[in-house]
Amino acid sequence: MEKKVVVENTLKSHIDFLENSGYDVHKLYKNKNLNNITSFDYDGIVVSDTNKTNMSSSTDYRTGAPIIEAKNKTPEEVYNILRSRY
Repeated sequence: MEKKVVVENTLKSHIDFLENSGYDVHKLYKNKNLNNITSFDYDGIVVSDTNKTNMSSSTDYRTGAPIIEAKNKTPEEVYNILRSRY
């Protein structure tokens, strides 16, 4: 199964690291395309700060993907969180 993740577009270093680690990265643009994320194929949704992102519990339910806050986490730490879940 292909590894897919959604990452907030402002997290450039996280995007680059995940792409280089084999993830198919889809970008989240300041909540503008948040409602379009409905696939159960994503391994996770990475946002800079859950307090600044309008992520509701219904989003997690629609995607089946964990929401990972990148605040104070390196790209490697986020990658390890994703890997530990699957």
